[in-house]
Amino acid sequence: MGADTAYQFSHALLREAAYQLQLPSSRALLHAAAHDLLLEEPEFRDALAFDLAEHARLALADPELPEHLRSRLRLAEPRHLANAAAVARRDFRNADAKALLLRLSSHEAASPRQRADALVKLGITCITLGQNDQAPAYIRQGIQWSESEPLGVRAGMLVEAATALGVIHRIEDVETICAQAAPLAEAGGGLDVQVDLLIAWSIARQQQQQWQSAGEMLQRALTIAQEGHDPKRILAVRSNLGILAMHLGQNAEAERILQEVIKEASAAHDLSLLCTATGNLGNVRNKQRRYEEGRLLLLQGIELAQQLGDRRRELVHLGNLVTSVKQLGERRQGRVLGAEALNRAREAGNLHSVAINAGNLAVSLHEEHYYDEALGYYLEALNAAKGCGALSLVALWQVHLSLLGTLSSDHELEQHYRELARQTYHSLGQKLEDSIYPEAYRSTLAERQLIDEIESRLHRQRET
Repeated sequence: MGADTAYQFSHALLREAAYQLQLPSSRALLHAAAHDLLLEEPEFRDALAFDLAEHARLALADPELPEHLRSRLRLAEPRHLANAAAVARRDFRNADAKALLLRLSSHEAASPRQRADALVKLGITCITLGQNDQAPAYIRQGIQWSESEPLGVRAGMLVEAATALGVIHRIEDVETICAQAAPLAEAGGGLDVQVDLLIAWSIARQQQQQWQSAGEMLQRALTIAQEGHDPKRILAVRSNLGILAMHLGQNAEAERILQEVIKEASAAHDLSLLCTATGNLGNVRNKQRRYEEGRLLLLQGIELAQQLGDRRRELVHLGNLVTSVKQLGERRQGRVLGAEALNRAREAGNLHSVAINAGNLAVSLHEEHYYDEALGYYLEALNAAKGCGALSLVALWQVHLSLLGTLSSDHELEQHYRELARQTYHSLGQKLEDSIYPEAYRSTLAERQLIDEIESRLHRQRET
């Protein structure tokens, strides 16, 4: 150990020893003094936000702290916690942000606005961490605490809440909150709030397959963002227009838009938007049957999600990667990735992701004639889809269950789920005959007949 290193090590030990020798009251005064010294460095306020909050907490832990210091630090601590949480979220340290927001949301000196904002952001952070089961309760509490806030402030919090709940497919909640926020945003919200509201609302409409309404909302959002000269939101709206084009089967248009968004997001160093757009372009490549390109883009999206500490988006990209891998002929690897995606979705309490990933795993097993295993995953997917209100997925997995009945010669299963699928499509304003069912049924029936023929030949050979 060199002389310099030894000195630094000893110095740290001596400093800790000196601190431990102090009486608790003296330590509290030291923390109060350190807090005040740090406040004299305003240009480093963000970088020091966590230290400020910690010094305030440690000083306040002493019941003998003089009242004039206690009163001042007690009022200052919520502000420091809010700043420290904002820095942690900005730097993608989401676990740290959650801990800070939990402290802020329960702080006795936090104002109603600070508490409301902390609770909504706590819900958002839980979603980012993949803890979807915890998020709605925090967000609901935040909305309740915001009721006495000015129109613009309340509108902003409602829009944040709707955006977060849309991510986890709480469609009814999103519709209710957006309808509540719309007049507030128009009366007192800025252009940014109005744009974010329309994006959140359009996503809910897309989840309900109300494509025209979703498109109209995004066009209005684009107009508002352009009038406000807000490049970040213009890019966000265009990214959503690319996703809408993909859902409408306009893959060339989706490709064009998303490539432009990726280029501009890269130039702006907007990793969050880049992560979303890259993964979505990978999904478009899958739909274009360009699976190797899709795989590479989705791997990039997963890497970006990991950099952001965003387990939710990592899970979305992983689920789509399963499609790329399976279609490239790597069926075993596809099943392994599919099981991993499903387990993560279960752990996160993300019913929509469970519905997608359990169903996709069932399809893989179905195609390889593992009927019993496929049935279990289909039923899990169906129950999850019902649980999150995703009727389009309910109908899809009912169709697949009917086809599984056809292929396995289980006529009761076939007829039961075919009728349920017919009813679900009717509730969506669609017909079973216009879905994938007719063509898939013909293909499945032909496969069943081929299996029967092969089994019959084998039986005759054994008899002779």
